[in-house]
Amino acid sequence: MLTHTPLFLFFSNIILILGYAPINQLVKGGSAPKRKIDDIVPFVPAFVYPYVFAYFPWIILVTASVFFRPIIESQRLTLTVLIASIVGYGFFILKPTYVRCMYPAGKGITFKLLQLVYRNDKENNACPSMHVYMTIILMTFSWSANIYADMLIATIGIFIIASTVLTKRHYVLDIVGGMIVGTVSVVLATYILS
Repeated sequence: MLTHTPLFLFFSNIILILGYAPINQLVKGGSAPKRKIDDIVPFVPAFVYPYVFAYFPWIILVTASVFFRPIIESQRLTLTVLIASIVGYGFFILKPTYVRCMYPAGKGITFKLLQLVYRNDKENNACPSMHVYMTIILMTFSWSANIYADMLIATIGIFIIASTVLTKRHYVLDIVGGMIVGTVSVVLATYILS
């Protein structure tokens, strides 16, 4: 059966994750879920590094892990990503939200990287944060029996989630939405495949 092949599951995950790009470029308007707490959250440019260099390689590693996992676990990962994508993309299209882009000025590689992120990732698709719901999924499927490895996984996950607001790419409400979507997707996929 095709759905039992790691190659099919691998490409399914890639296609689901890449579905973000056209939605990000095409969807416009909506509302900004900014709250008073967002004015208190500081802008910390250095958090662009976990935003980019921890998040994207982790997605690639976990997605490629379908070649090494038991097939049922690979199917659960793919189903989890499918559920999160349907919910997340559904919100992006049917209830669009945005974060007002600030295009940070400054010199050095950190600001160049931030400017690149702001230029290429449009201001829409804010809530739920895909960075957050995918990080919840990545943490779930990276968990191990090793306490040191799990502490590292939790730390990286916290840094990625914090980076979404500390780089001013998301509002606090986007984090809450992302955590809900990620958690519900994991629980629902586990229930369906149990």
